[in-house]
Amino acid sequence: MESIRMPPFWQGSEEAGSMSVRIDCGLASKTFLHDGAYRIGRVLACSELSIVYAARETGTGEACVVKEFFPKSLALRDVDGRSVLCRTPSLRSKYETLKSVFLNEAVILGHLRHPNVVRLTEHVEENGTAYIILERCRGMSLERCIRKNRLRSKSRFYATTVPSLLDALEYIHEQGVLHRDIKPSNIIVGPDGQAKLLDFGSAVHSLSEDKPIFTSAGYSPLEFYSAASRQGPFSDLYSTGATLYYCLCGEAPVEASRRLFHDPVEQVLRKRGGRVTPLLSRRIMNCLSMDAGQRGSLQRLRTALKAESLLWKAVEGLRANFRPGRKSPPGDAAASGKKKDLVKSEI
Repeated sequence: MESIRMPPFWQGSEEAGSMSVRIDCGLASKTFLHDGAYRIGRVLACSELSIVYAARETGTGEACVVKEFFPKSLALRDVDGRSVLCRTPSLRSKYETLKSVFLNEAVILGHLRHPNVVRLTEHVEENGTAYIILERCRGMSLERCIRKNRLRSKSRFYATTVPSLLDALEYIHEQGVLHRDIKPSNIIVGPDGQAKLLDFGSAVHSLSEDKPIFTSAGYSPLEFYSAASRQGPFSDLYSTGATLYYCLCGEAPVEASRRLFHDPVEQVLRKRGGRVTPLLSRRIMNCLSMDAGQRGSLQRLRTALKAESLLWKAVEGLRANFRPGRKSPPGDAAASGKKKDLVKSEI
């Protein structure tokens, strides 16, 4: 069957990674890695632990993403512009430990295969460092979609985007993996509205006793602030609730550690959450409960999302059909029932 090309789910011509980041210590454009298998392009992002590049597989020309282990406080770029050196011999042990942590993402992703989870191509160790090669995901980060008001349809967002994120979570939890860093910037919304979950750098196996402390302000539950606290799928559920909160309010919830003393989260959701059904609002607050046992389940959240999508579908239908003075020309998408992509185009 011939596929039908639809406009993007979001509006805007920007795709994930379309913005370049200037950085002095990164690899030069057109640098080749792994015996010429990959050609480096521009820098997409950088953190304290790594540098992320747009790249291409030289054999196929297919776009990909390369994450290079480069801990800023411990590493230097050698004069050849490619090799990475540890700053001092005394830091070597810490450097190798962090490299193992970095490569844990590749180990975990190597066992995951799901359409809503970023796909690992391979990982490579050379030039004194390590590289993780990932698929290049088409689309725009959820964070940018919301911040720039690029979503075309709330009904499709609740019917397609968020449920597909929950599909990814359900799958990784079945595989015994906790993501531990779910937030809008780690979710790509594709042209078809499907979500793709990225960045498994903080992920761990749920049965592992070694769960390093890692927090992301506003999105991490209280149990992430202690290595001794019990963590589980309910921890990712908190972060999912925080992500939905961001989508409604335009900002992350107050950090969990601060909520112990003053908790304005529900009040802010009521004030700034816009038009949202009491059911979905309640489910989001369940997810954001400080008590892990009160966070509900993915299934309860799915039920609320389905109701929300049906409501918004009716609202959007009324807006399209009964706008004052509007006459739908032949071929108009709203009149004909054809779907547009979820993100608005700037072209």
